[in-house]
Amino acid sequence: MGSVVDVTQTQADWMTGTLTGVEATNYNNLQLQGIQTIELIAIQDAPIQQTGSSQTNTSSINYGSVESFAQNYYCDYTNGSPILYKFDISQLPDNIIITNAYFSAYYWDAGGDTSSSLSRTCRAITSDWDESTVTWNTRPSWDSINRGSISQPINGGSGWYNSGNNSLTQLVSEWYSGSRINYGLVTIRTSCTTSGGGDSWRIHTYLRETNTDKKPKLVVQYRVKQGIRISPQINVCSVGQVVNSSIEWIDEQGFISKTTNIALNKSASTNHPSYIVSGSLSLLTDGNTNTTPYLDLTAPGPHYVEIDLGSIYYLNKIIVWHYYGDSRFYYNTKTEVSEDGNIWYTIFDSAVSGTYTETSSGKIHIFPPRNVRYIRDWLNGNNKNSSSHWVEIMAYEAEQKTNIIIETRHSLNSGSTWTSWTECTNGEPIPNLPYGTVVTTGLLECRQTLITEDPNTTPKLYSLIFSIEGMENTFFMFPF
Repeated sequence: MGSVVDVTQTQADWMTGTLTGVEATNYNNLQLQGIQTIELIAIQDAPIQQTGSSQTNTSSINYGSVESFAQNYYCDYTNGSPILYKFDISQLPDNIIITNAYFSAYYWDAGGDTSSSLSRTCRAITSDWDESTVTWNTRPSWDSINRGSISQPINGGSGWYNSGNNSLTQLVSEWYSGSRINYGLVTIRTSCTTSGGGDSWRIHTYLRETNTDKKPKLVVQYRVKQGIRISPQINVCSVGQVVNSSIEWIDEQGFISKTTNIALNKSASTNHPSYIVSGSLSLLTDGNTNTTPYLDLTAPGPHYVEIDLGSIYYLNKIIVWHYYGDSRFYYNTKTEVSEDGNIWYTIFDSAVSGTYTETSSGKIHIFPPRNVRYIRDWLNGNNKNSSSHWVEIMAYEAEQKTNIIIETRHSLNSGSTWTSWTECTNGEPIPNLPYGTVVTTGLLECRQTLITEDPNTTPKLYSLIFSIEGMENTFFMFPF
């Protein structure tokens, strides 16, 4: 059969080629890049100050060019020196899912009465403004939703203070998607002192005009939705003339569970119907997860109950409730699923994983997606008595949230011209290379596209192998 090239995949193999939004890991796979962080420095900022009992005409002063500002916390100053900020969301990469966003600024306590701690919050601005002209009198509007809490330094302290993880994730996501106009955000006080004294003016903050590295910023963490790797070109001229070919790969896809309970009102049975003391089998799928009423099967066991979903569903989540009114645990607990009622797949076995205390949340079983029509749950008494009790069983379909697309293209004239990218089918021949194709000056390229719709999930590509057999009985396997 001729020579065969080593097809072992390593992290170094996956790192060759052009990688955009994907990375090779020490688990020897290709996956989407992990969570990335970007800091957006404010492109506009401006404090605005209401005229109060100890000030004159501050309501008409523009502070858009100052490098720092002493915020006031007098209760007779509405919102306590709000500061307006605007950030350029277009600096974020295309095609991402925002996983976390928060505001961060540098504050310091300049002294005064330090007996009380102060805080601020973020709100979304809802009309336009310009830092070079805005004043208290011409201030923009903002909404009433408090997004996070920014604690303030005391006792002469200083440092970076932020609004808290995920405090601005939804807002920034809306700006990014275009569903909300980006007018920026405002920080306002959420606590105040009654009147007078250095305490009400002691907290200072830097603004974007400062010549230090302490400019206010919006911190955004994100995951790319799509990443692409184009493998290095493979010279296939040694094959000569194609007899047959194939492409195959191993991948791992990501799934979440849908929210509809497909076991609701489905039929239930048991291996020991004559042992039913109280309750009915219909209780198992009526949607009621209160600990009573329940189905009670007396000893001796073991007993099982079985749900027939009526059709085959692609499941990855089942929740089982047994009686939980007194924090008991049951013996010989096992949950199984089957496509045909003959071959069973165990998703939980207390003989392997141990017993557990029953709670109102039920026992949640997450497992690799598979075709299921029948669900069985076994019990054999508990630590309170010898009976077995079931409250409810729910089942949820799997929804694929990732995808991997493998495409190839080739040149038959040393790269002068190329075919279009064509999607491949796992285990099938390489597209557009039929029997008899002359590849004596042939080059082959492969593009791998990894896609996710879920910020917590990435598809993984573990292996990718091309095989081409030539007229001269040569056989090459190209690892990518």
